[in-house]
Amino acid sequence: YGVGMKRAIFKMGKNASVYSKNGSDNYQVEITPDWLDEKEWSPLPIIDHSQIESLTSAGTLIEIHELYPGVSRQFQNISFINDLTKAIGEHFATFIKKGLTVLVNKEVVNPVNVEVLTSSDANSPAPYVYQKDIDGVLVSIVVGLNTGRRFDEDDVDFERDRSATTAGWTVFCNDRAVIVGDKTRLTGWGDGIPMYHGQFSVITGIVEFKSTSADKLPVTTTKRALDTSSDIWLEARTKMREGLRVWINYTNSWKNNPRSDQSAFWINSKPASLTEAIESVGKRDVTNKSDGAIEYNPTKKKVLPKPKESTPTSRKVVFSRPSEEIKLLALEFFDREDENAGIVGDKCFTIVLNKLNKKLGDRQ
Repeated sequence: YGVGMKRAIFKMGKNASVYSKNGSDNYQVEITPDWLDEKEWSPLPIIDHSQIESLTSAGTLIEIHELYPGVSRQFQNISFINDLTKAIGEHFATFIKKGLTVLVNKEVVNPVNVEVLTSSDANSPAPYVYQKDIDGVLVSIVVGLNTGRRFDEDDVDFERDRSATTAGWTVFCNDRAVIVGDKTRLTGWGDGIPMYHGQFSVITGIVEFKSTSADKLPVTTTKRALDTSSDIWLEARTKMREGLRVWINYTNSWKNNPRSDQSAFWINSKPASLTEAIESVGKRDVTNKSDGAIEYNPTKKKVLPKPKESTPTSRKVVFSRPSEEIKLLALEFFDREDENAGIVGDKCFTIVLNKLNKKLGDRQ
């Protein structure tokens, strides 16, 4: 039982019991207040409980007794439970997709999809991709447009507002998400490129570090933070900023156009995880670098769509309507009540304009 577990137990309560079952063997470990107070990490006595069926199947059960009052109150807070569920879904998404089942208050935790849009069509838009082996660590980077779907949906609607959770950078180390949706200087925002703001909510970057030697990964001993002094991290961060520039320039070129104008270009695109995106883009004409890296820059490959020349008469339309009316229209157009009001308004405008253009065309 590691130092991390000791710290976690110490923060929650005064003592704990750990039950472990492996085949016919069944063991119990008592973690006492005296042991928690020790400065040194001394071994714990393991008690053989082969005659007591603490667990009905193989695994480990941790029971923490005498919770601190503040912790007990927090565990009853619905906001804390929601935040905990979300954090588990984010940080262990890869493991959950591979079959791990996590329950919080007997409710199954769903993985939070961190995906970018890509297409198997070589002429369609695709994310920026970079992959290189650095000193025994495989570094994979993907930057693109995130999807307009949530974890419990199969369909993608390009016009839908994007998830603020997965916008920004998500960093994996050996399948575990260390940070999710970072939008700070840590991952390059504001360092030679603009600071993150609402316009960039459609951009998602994913970087993964994989190695059989865990000590080479750019992560701290707590495995909850990045080692920003790592040479591997610094080299990866340079390519991360390069990928961000591609999509910042893309959103700049489209910022005065409604999102619906882009839909036709992305109609064949599907949400893809980092692995799926690299596999899909790898079938295209990727650039092989002299240092062994591979790169796919959608700007250089000229696969990113460009808007038509904007007219100087373009104006912004802003108006307010009752929330219930917006929810009603959102449910009609997007099958959800919580769609962004701006997206709903743009949809209404587009529908009316299309009807008018059709009417004028019929008259001619």
